[in-house]
Amino acid sequence: MQIKKSPAGTKFINIMTATPFPFLIYVVLGLGCLVSLALMTELDVIKTYRATLDETSSCLVIADCKQIDVKKVFVYENRNESVADTPVREARMNGADCIVLVDTVTFEKIKKIKGKLFVDIPVAKENLLHRLFEKGGVTNE
Repeated sequence: MQIKKSPAGTKFINIMTATPFPFLIYVVLGLGCLVSLALMTELDVIKTYRATLDETSSCLVIADCKQIDVKKVFVYENRNESVADTPVREARMNGADCIVLVDTVTFEKIKKIKGKLFVDIPVAKENLLHRLFEKGGVTNE
């Protein structure tokens, strides 16, 4: 049994195969969409530090931190297992260390993490196109 051909489909095929320009227009539009999406996708640039818990004042002590404008930190022992997204109440410098105060609920989650603590601090934003083509996909600063 033969399938009945649609006249609109036949006309579309004839237009697309007559010259290469419609195909090139589709390719350029597709690449334009991909580039515009890559420009609009914002990614965080992070710095990773070692941290310790100060249980008396429910804060994180981040060693050798020069970043004082901290709004959010990501605390983990192993990045592949679990990461605690932690909003920061207050951050202040104490010599070369940065003291980060967090709320008590988040601090209880952090206390459950055993072993060495690492803290990721977002320091800037960049778009996906910049990270892929200018930095070569490097994620940390």
